[in-house]
Amino acid sequence: MEGQPEASPSSLASRGKSSSEEALQGHGKRAEGIRSNAAWKLRAKHPNHIWGMDFIGETTRRGRHFRIFNVVDEFTRVALVCRVDTSIGTRAVIEELGPVFEASGKPKIIRSDNGREFIATTLKNWLAEHGVAIAYIEKGQPQQNCFVERYHCSMRNEVLANEDFDTVLEARIIVQQWAFEEYNTRRPHRAHGMLTPRHSRMVGKWEGGERQYPLRKWIRQNRTMPRACQQAGAESTGPPRLLLSQKLDQI
Repeated sequence: MEGQPEASPSSLASRGKSSSEEALQGHGKRAEGIRSNAAWKLRAKHPNHIWGMDFIGETTRRGRHFRIFNVVDEFTRVALVCRVDTSIGTRAVIEELGPVFEASGKPKIIRSDNGREFIATTLKNWLAEHGVAIAYIEKGQPQQNCFVERYHCSMRNEVLANEDFDTVLEARIIVQQWAFEEYNTRRPHRAHGMLTPRHSRMVGKWEGGERQYPLRKWIRQNRTMPRACQQAGAESTGPPRLLLSQKLDQI
């Protein structure tokens, strides 16, 4: 919330057993989250501050079930992980997070529900070794992890609802292409002044990794994109500079 000090892994882990220890650390397979871990209570303030992770399920044309493990940066909306498989356990979650930590940096906090893959001691210990806290939302309250839930709605409306997959391999190719190519690089967000998640993340780096005010305010003041984003836009198939300039007067 506004005015509250920024949470850190150490503070999340030491709020006391009655409020946070059980919610963030979990206790066996009966871990329950707390309301203060909801996205509107514990807010992302800069890139790599808070990531959200969750699963979404689907079936092929022949009725074979598969799962999609997604991770998004709540501040930039960048899709960081999109694993599509018939079975995704705790080890697979770690396998996906590890390379992303190396490539994109580590978050301070990962927000999740109380799924058995997320409350497993193996994952909690691994995250602790990397200095990453885990914030469990309340059981049965998916809206508290609203950024990844909103991403799931986009994935379902734009891909899953419009495709009939013959195989899991086909689903993997199509869904990952949408996540990393379409969503990250071509889909503008109003929250970021009509920049794509990829460009928004670049702006965060360009300003030292922590923005002190919304990107929309920055665009209003400067009437253009940072040079790094202009160069990236010229090299990618994402929204061109013209799209941004057309939207400036509407912001």
